[in-house]
Amino acid sequence: MSLFHKEESKNKYIKYGILGGLLEVLYILVLISAGNAINHYFHQPNNQAFLIPMLFLTVFVFSVAVSALLVMGYPTYLFFVEKKLKQSLITIGFSLLTMCILGILLFVLIVSI
Repeated sequence: MSLFHKEESKNKYIKYGILGGLLEVLYILVLISAGNAINHYFHQPNNQAFLIPMLFLTVFVFSVAVSALLVMGYPTYLFFVEKKLKQSLITIGFSLLTMCILGILLFVLIVSI
């Protein structure tokens, strides 16, 4: 019975890792879509030359914070609060693996079009 419970809890961390990776890829796609949607507003003369880098850096810093929360939030909780290093590494590993697989699939999709 104890062995089954350990396997079930491992599956829980794998699911959280996959969910984190999926949410990160979805967040990236939303950012790209929003950037493409507002791109035509910035084809103005140089009167906005100061605002474009400022907007880029603001979105970049915000994006780093959101990405860190999506990928590292739960593993950080597991490591520091619950003292579960192995489960934390499993969650991070599956988040990164999911992002790599989805990145490869998107690359293949783009190249094949």
